[in-house]
Amino acid sequence: VDFAVYDAYTGLMFRARVSEDDSIEAVKKALYKTGRLPVAPRNQILLFENGAKIESFKRLGAYSAYLGNPDNRVFLYDRALLSEDAMRRPPALPPVTLEYTTPPTPPVAGDMSDMPVLLAALTRYQATFLHRADLGAAYAESARKRLDLCKRCFVEHERQLSGFAALYLHLQQEEAIVAKTHAEFRDYFSSVAARHKGLLDSFDADMERLEHTRLDPLLQLEGKEILAQYVPGGPLRAWKEDISKRHENFHIRVDSAKNDLEAAGKVIREQFNPRSDACSQAMETLQRVRQLAQQTVAQAAELDRDYKFVVTELQKVQGEKGGENFEVCSILERKAREHDPVLRSLSTSDQQLYEDTKFFLECKVTNARKLLNALSLTSSLQGRLRQVNSNLEVFREAIRAEKNDFFQLAYVHNLPASCDATVREIVRRKAWGHYFRAAVEEYGKTIYRTVEDELARRQRFKREYGNYVLREWMSAMMQEIPPFDVLSQLSKLDGLLPKVQLTDLELEDFRGEYEMVPFGGSKGEG
Repeated sequence: VDFAVYDAYTGLMFRARVSEDDSIEAVKKALYKTGRLPVAPRNQILLFENGAKIESFKRLGAYSAYLGNPDNRVFLYDRALLSEDAMRRPPALPPVTLEYTTPPTPPVAGDMSDMPVLLAALTRYQATFLHRADLGAAYAESARKRLDLCKRCFVEHERQLSGFAALYLHLQQEEAIVAKTHAEFRDYFSSVAARHKGLLDSFDADMERLEHTRLDPLLQLEGKEILAQYVPGGPLRAWKEDISKRHENFHIRVDSAKNDLEAAGKVIREQFNPRSDACSQAMETLQRVRQLAQQTVAQAAELDRDYKFVVTELQKVQGEKGGENFEVCSILERKAREHDPVLRSLSTSDQQLYEDTKFFLECKVTNARKLLNALSLTSSLQGRLRQVNSNLEVFREAIRAEKNDFFQLAYVHNLPASCDATVREIVRRKAWGHYFRAAVEEYGKTIYRTVEDELARRQRFKREYGNYVLREWMSAMMQEIPPFDVLSQLSKLDGLLPKVQLTDLELEDFRGEYEMVPFGGSKGEG
């Protein structure tokens, strides 16, 4: 396939014959080997017009959907132009040369002294009109060259602006991705930071609460009755001061990253905006160049027709076909007077065409410099965006470390409530053990009666029919009654818990939660 790229600085197009199976690195080398592209493969940056970047590690076929779209051109940028030294070098532009034809010198009066009057007059008009026709042809040729140059410059100028827009879109997409990721992180960080700030604010009150919390006898160890006796107060206060400072610094770093990201986005929106009236101005200038060129060609054609008219009349006189017709001299004199404004118009148009051509060249230089500045700014902005993105990874690790730090404060904050809950849990488990034991004993009695009944039935069968059962049937009659020894397991229930004596009132509180279920089915079934 033909792979076409446009130099974003000059707007020139380059083509290379490549395959969709080729790697992007191979495509860059193929472009360089054409001999027309001066950018080395390692310095080539390729962007689609929609801002998408062509990654070097992929193959060309991965971008087939983009390549099939004629409205999504590929622009090339030179990585080497990101340096400050490159910014001071003017961009390379194709040379422009405009050549004018030097008109012949008209004859002087002494050279025509021996000619008849009419022949001499026509000869003089011929030389004058030839001079003017040649001058008009030179102006027309100049106008055509300038028009072609302006057309080429306009196309390249439009490509430059498109390349600038592609670079802007690419940077805008990168900024949007980083901004979205950073916003999600800030939302998460705000929720975590709010919890941590609450722990810092309540730390002194939490420590004072530990001083006034007496432990239930169930939880007292080594005679320590106050909850604060179980917590190292001095080290915890020093720990709190340390993590408070780190928490504050963390906030400052996150806010600084947010400000950097907002500043980068502001630069992108305000200083790196591809919208410009340069394209419409260039279009208007090209229309004017086209009109002036058409006018110049038409005026040059008029001068050429007048010259041919003189030549025709001179041939008639020289061949003695027209006789002495002096009326033609008045016609030629009138035409000669009409030539003066035409020549002035040609000169003015040529000057205007020169200025318009100069404008297009200046547009190309301006656009190339603007694009270089934008690329340098892009490099700086991308560095800032990458820094913000790398900071996010550091922040995530910092949040994980901060969570571990603040667990100590959360421990102090939740310790009194945990003590109360622990006492309630011990009592609840003892109550559950009480009801579980009662339930097992009840079920055990039922199972015992069922086993006794089964044994009686088996004995009765043995007495009545045991002597008459065939030997082959005995294997089906040898199964044993499964053992059931639940009561011996009850002593293992919560053996490590402190011994708790439950009052009738405490048992009554748990009666609704642990209601006995009759054996043989769910509640309500007998």
